[in-house]
Amino acid sequence: MKKCLIMLSVIATLGGCQTNGVNENGETPANYNAYINNQSLIGLDRITQFKVSEWEILDKTHLYVTTRKRKSFLLTTNSDCSEIEFANRIFFKQTLKDTLVALDDRVAQAGAYEADCVIANIYKLNRVQKDQLMGMNSRAKLGEKNMPGAR
Repeated sequence: MKKCLIMLSVIATLGGCQTNGVNENGETPANYNAYINNQSLIGLDRITQFKVSEWEILDKTHLYVTTRKRKSFLLTTNSDCSEIEFANRIFFKQTLKDTLVALDDRVAQAGAYEADCVIANIYKLNRVQKDQLMGMNSRAKLGEKNMPGAR
């Protein structure tokens, strides 16, 4: 069966946010892979009813999303996705409507259609884990949140 490619545009604007590899405390960037292992996060195959309400790029291979149903997820890509690290807008290339599928769907910077990255892992987060991740991210500490629809 030929899969239909459905693009869910998740459009947001950052307030001119860039980092130099060191957070405001003078520390090196967070190790999200160590966090995943320490928390024993278990990967999901898919997220159903996937409609993003906010997102945050954590680094070149990790991003955080919250769905309209107020569920939080940590997504990892299968490779260095440097094109999205400082993206003002991103979108997801999905094979199934309203569903994000690991190892099948992709994330890309809006306007850079040839430079997309496969979503390798999806991890569901509880409130405490979400807060811990946001505490690890210097951009989130600055109170910058990305909301779709802000063009």
